[in-house]
Amino acid sequence: APHTVHHRRARHTAGRRTHGGCLLAHAPQRITDNAQIGAFAMETHISDITHAIQLAVAPVFLLTAIATLISVLNARLSRSIDRRRAIDRLIVESTDATELQHLHQERAMHAQRLRTIYLAILSAVVAALMICLVVMGAFIGALFAVEVSRAIAVLFIIAMVGMILSLMLFLREVFVMLK
Repeated sequence: APHTVHHRRARHTAGRRTHGGCLLAHAPQRITDNAQIGAFAMETHISDITHAIQLAVAPVFLLTAIATLISVLNARLSRSIDRRRAIDRLIVESTDATELQHLHQERAMHAQRLRTIYLAILSAVVAALMICLVVMGAFIGALFAVEVSRAIAVLFIIAMVGMILSLMLFLREVFVMLK
């Protein structure tokens, strides 16, 4: 039995059917040769994968931005830990009550900074994981012809919430440090 050329991305434009930018006849073409069917399926499969790669480029740039944010947060975390350790040594060595009170206040401020930075890093990592799942979902959809657009949209929204939360926590940490 002959097979009809049809593709889920085929669309009507000015009375003509197009597929992947190539014009087809006014009516669906009939393919009778099994070799043509296999070639068409392979072409469609490759174009789906190519499209998935194109869609994955933007999330990969977002992953780079998230990795940079995590690197900055990690450096701030390291500096805060080093300062907290130095304060702990000063508290042990100090005998002046006023200085001890000041050191305990600074130590409490660094404890708050550390919690805020940890949460910011956690949020950024969750965002990065969600972006990775978005990319994976795009390829799964292309490879297995599965409808995953809603799942991808939800994952992307979760990634954006994680990124926004991470940036807000980063800003909060900066304000705590400037006190």
